This record gives sequence, structure tokens and C-alpha cells, in this order.
Amino acid sequence: MERRFIEVQSTPRKVVIDLDKVKYIQKRGKKCVFHKVDGERVCYESLQKIYTRLCKETFFISKGDCIMHK
Repeated sequence: MERRFIEVQSTPRKVVIDLDKVKYIQKRGKKCVFHKVDGERVCYESLQKIYTRLCKETFFISKGDCIMHK
């Protein structure tokens, strides 16, 4: 199985997130929060911007403010 990662802006630097550990991504104001099996990570990018970088076969938008892992 191929590992998938995304690099996002977090305080105070960019971090790499393993997408296989992400349960869902939630909008929080102008930021978004990656809810992972091992905790949360706040990202200083919009949910819309993050979604454009995700595989649409693996993630989908639910309720307009949350991206779910299939």
C-alpha cells in the first residue's frame, strides 16, 4: 500500500501529515483541523485550499465544513 502525505502550514512551520491516519478534516474559522487517529493538528490554510490538494477518490466534502476520509 502506498503511503500518502500532505505538507501544510502549521505554527510555526510546515508539517507533513500522513493522510492514512486522518479520520476527517474540519473547518475552524479560516483554519482547518486535521483529526487524526493519534491527535489533532491545526493548519493555517483554508479547507477549500486543502481539498484541492487531496485525492477525490479517498476524501469527500460532508456538510460543506468537513472533509471525510472514505
